[in-house]
Amino acid sequence: DATVLEGQTVTFSMLPNGSQPFRVQWLKDGQFLANASGLSLTISNVTALDAGGYTAVIGNTFGFSSSQPATLSVIVPPVILTQPAHQLISVGGVASFGVNVSSVEAVTYQWRKDGSNLVGQTTSGVSVANAQPVDAGNYDVIVANSAGSVTSSVANLTLANPPVLTTQPTSTAVEVATRVELVSLA
Repeated sequence: DATVLEGQTVTFSMLPNGSQPFRVQWLKDGQFLANASGLSLTISNVTALDAGGYTAVIGNTFGFSSSQPATLSVIVPPVILTQPAHQLISVGGVASFGVNVSSVEAVTYQWRKDGSNLVGQTTSGVSVANAQPVDAGNYDVIVANSAGSVTSSVANLTLANPPVLTTQPTSTAVEVATRVELVSLA
């Protein structure tokens, strides 16, 4: 059996005993592999599609024998299925960023703001409560497993201030048929 990282090379080999000449055929999950007839089988640039059970069948003029399957397991870097989304919230509001990840292996998370690690933010999501102007910026996460890491797209947190009246309306008395100007806030 062999466990390799995606992109590596793996070799399965056997040492037969018996009368030569030998004929060899390798199978993957019970299916014949084209051009796989040597005493060893090398798979370069392994992908997840190469995972499975590999068996060697060896024969001579007196019969044939099959090996036990050797299992190839391929460890693949995580894949981010759902990226964090941009957020526009009011000052004092709550922003939440999260990712959905596919990985056979256990993963770790590290959230960042403007490229700097956020201490203690090591889960699939991060929240900013009572957001203040200092919290505005670019958020992303690094997701890693034993095969490698991937960085999410950047999600921007923008803070907006609710409207505040700086001047209150005042009453004005006017004479009939006097022109009055209205101010529009649009």
